[in-house]
Formats: sequence, structure tokens, C-alpha cells
Amino acid sequence: MTKKLQQWFILLIPISLVFSIFAADLLVLITSVIFLISQIVNKKYKIFLNKYFVFFFIFWIYLILNSILSYDVELSLSRSIPYIRFGLFFILLGYYLYDTDFRNRFFNFVILILFIICIDGIFQYFFGYNLLGYESKHVSRISSFFYEELVLGRYLLSFYPLFLISLYYLKNNKIISNLFVQIILLSLYSFTIYLSGERTAFFNYLLFNLILLFIFFN
Repeated sequence: MTKKLQQWFILLIPISLVFSIFAADLLVLITSVIFLISQIVNKKYKIFLNKYFVFFFIFWIYLILNSILSYDVELSLSRSIPYIRFGLFFILLGYYLYDTDFRNRFFNFVILILFIICIDGIFQYFFGYNLLGYESKHVSRISSFFYEELVLGRYLLSFYPLFLISLYYLKNNKIISNLFVQIILLSLYSFTIYLSGERTAFFNYLLFNLILLFIFFN
């Protein structure tokens, strides 16, 4: 039951980031704590000996020491101590992605969410309101499900590497693995970032793709 609950929480994080950063952060915290407790109870300590997590843990200790030496110790510690949740969460994510069924479900879910957001953003650009009926108040900018926050481009840019990884790993999916479908998805993604009106996000998106092409051809 705990395993299924954690997996559902992981799946909800990408969509929760659209509506509430607090909700997404809370899901990360809950899943990380549950995972840590379950690993301790089952005496599975080796998973935390991963060199990346050890490096992260040392960095976390460094942040705490800096907080202790800061002017406002209480405020600084309240920010640095919970930071460990991100290291735990990535260990947790890697742990569950070894499960083929969950990995396929996770990547399918990521593509579905990003596809819906792109469609919603394009719909809002051409009709003035999104699929939920929210009317855009900005002439040259679209926000999709983010409403007043104009962060659509940044959100899509942040998830772009995960989007590409999802396309790569879903080779057994007859629909997603189709080259024509992949071209359409990538075109929608690019078009939505462009329509978002965030010049920095679009520039970084183009730069990221140029770097990928350079790596690919070399």
C-alpha cells in the first residue's frame, strides 16, 4: 500500500506544479519521508551509499553549517534542513524507475500532461481563453492553467529534458514510438514555448536543442 501511495504521489507532482508549488513541495516531502522510514524499517541502508547521494548529503551538511553561522540562524535553518528532501526524492525516483511498469506509466503520464498543457496554451492563444474557460488578460502572452502567472514557457523548458527522455524510453508504445507522432509532439512543444511570449525561455530552448544536435553529430 505504501509503495502504491508513493508511486501515485510521484505521478501527481508534475501536474501539481501547475496549480500549486506548495502542493508539489508537500508531495515531495511526504514521499521522501515515507521512503526514508520504509528503508530504515526494512534495513535497506545501501541505497543511501550511492555516490551522488553521498555528495548531496555532504553539500546538505555544508548548508546547515552555513545556516548556523548566519545572522538569522532560525530562518536560515528552516530553509536548509528541509533541503534534504530533494536528495531523498531523487533516490526514491530512481528506485521506482527500475520498475518497468511504473517507468512506463510515469513517462506516459508525463507526456500526457505536457501534451494537454501545450494544447491548452495554443487553444488560449487563438480563442482568448483556455480549456477551463479562463480568459487571458494579456494580449501577447498566454498562461494556460497557470492563470495569472506567466510561467508557461519556463515550466515547459524545465520539463523538456524529461519530455525527451519519455519519448526515448517509450519505444514499445506503438503510438509514441511513431516518428510522425514524435514530430507532432515536438512541434507542439516548440510552438507553445514560442507562443508563451517568454523570450528567455524560448532562447534557452533553442540553445538546449543546438547543444543536443552538436552532441548527437559528434
